[in-house]
Amino acid sequence: MNIFIDVFSGDGEIIETLAYSNCDVTEYFVHGVDSKGKIFFTEEDGTVEIREVTKFECVSFSLEIEITEDDIIQIEKTLEIIDTNKFELPGEGTYFSTPPVESEEGDLFYDSISNRLQKYINGTWINISGVGGTSFT
Repeated sequence: MNIFIDVFSGDGEIIETLAYSNCDVTEYFVHGVDSKGKIFFTEEDGTVEIREVTKFECVSFSLEIEITEDDIIQIEKTLEIIDTNKFELPGEGTYFSTPPVESEEGDLFYDSISNRLQKYINGTWINISGVGGTSFT
């Protein structure tokens, strides 16, 4: 049997679908949940919830994501950047990378010293990785 599990956002949109292929049920049981430490699906205090658990063993798994035209454009832009090797330019015989001397607005550079992604904005290399790191001026 094949199993598809939709993962929804808070507004009800499908974010992704988990697709399992060639599955067999390996275990099935029903149990009651009445512990205060559990998350209940009903709001009535003192209610015992009856839940069922089904465990599967599958041959393969894939992640299905709906891709829009805008997503494809962004992927193509990223591939162009990767193809032109703008993420990292070799330093003068060193292991670590150095930012390009003649940079253009919007260029990206992966700083292998700080393990951060940099973007050239208004004449300055700015950290855009969201986790701190070095910026070059």
